[in-house]
Amino acid sequence: MTCHFTSDEGVGRFAGRHPYDLSGGEQQLLALEIVLAKKPKLLILDEPTKGLDASEKERFALRLSELKESGMAILLVTHDIEFAADSADKMALLFAGELAFTGTPKEFCGGNIFYTTAKARIYRGK
Repeated sequence: MTCHFTSDEGVGRFAGRHPYDLSGGEQQLLALEIVLAKKPKLLILDEPTKGLDASEKERFALRLSELKESGMAILLVTHDIEFAADSADKMALLFAGELAFTGTPKEFCGGNIFYTTAKARIYRGK
């Protein structure tokens, strides 16, 4: 079953299903909706795209954009550089417990050799 993530469906789309019957990605989306029901001002997410396919990542990015536009602060910790570059206003790199870089996605991906997007690798030097 594909989970269709839209802000107006909320937790209801999982009604009648046991959480253990949901995929890993669906479990994460359900947990997010439960947290969002509390109307937090700050949302901290750790590897939120784990278990999501490309279309679900796109829907998830739209949801994050809606939340950001509503005034919510979002801190996202991820190894999914492509998602971060497409979704974040700022990116940072922690290395050996130290803040090694902070800047816009363009600054981060454009000046980074290893932690960058495939698109930045392709167009580097052109």
